[in-house]
Amino acid sequence: MTDLTRIKRAVHRDRTSQLIAIASAVLGSTVNALDGINLDPALINTLRRAPQQLVGHAINAAASATVIAAVDQVLVHRDALINGSPSERQFILLTILKTSGVVGAGAIPLTLTLTLALTLMPGLSVVLGPLGLLGSSGAGLRLLSSAFNHPSRQELEAMEKVLGHLQGLIVDLQRDHNGQATITVPARVVG
Repeated sequence: MTDLTRIKRAVHRDRTSQLIAIASAVLGSTVNALDGINLDPALINTLRRAPQQLVGHAINAAASATVIAAVDQVLVHRDALINGSPSERQFILLTILKTSGVVGAGAIPLTLTLTLALTLMPGLSVVLGPLGLLGSSGAGLRLLSSAFNHPSRQELEAMEKVLGHLQGLIVDLQRDHNGQATITVPARVVG
């Protein structure tokens, strides 16, 4: 690992910790301001626990989004990852890691916003629950689509062999109006 890579990682960790500290400070000051308005003590206690819950949910969502994006890209590029040169594989893996990390980082603000909204308005879960189910289904369909639409060379060869074998076994069974069965077997090319 080069010194430049170590420096970049240290800067990234430092920025992440700064963002978490800012979010906690903003939430803490908001809770203190709301405490002075004499709100319900149960709401105040919930808001005091909110920073830990927010950060925990945001990190979980970011990790999930990162993994889903990485698996999707591996499925899309699996032919090059299986059959490509070592330098091509390395380039693709680094690209996948970068893009999936960006997707995961993008999930953090969205999760923070939704968790804060759910904390302040618990009835919002009636709307967000079905949306989460749709999102999960969409992610699963995306992974299936990536798997089926981008086969590797080995998978294509296996499918061609299976298809050829099945075509050789095709038997067409036809019945006429008297119930008589006629079996039509396609001719095979000898050679």
